[in-house]
Amino acid sequence: MLNKYFDKVYLINLDKRTDRLQKCNEEFAKINSSFTRIPAIDGNTLNLNLDDNKINNFDQNVFD
Repeated sequence: MLNKYFDKVYLINLDKRTDRLQKCNEEFAKINSSFTRIPAIDGNTLNLNLDDNKINNFDQNVFD
């Protein structure tokens, strides 16, 4: 059904959340639609090493 209106449907999903992927597969099957899965990035595992000074003064530096 969704694929009737959209060329492609994308699902962003964490690799570790196979339970959510399974639920999405079930729900999309109910409406006879498909999707292309894109692996999500877990923000909790990122190490960005950001400069705290830049973060704390972000709103002051936006238009500099």
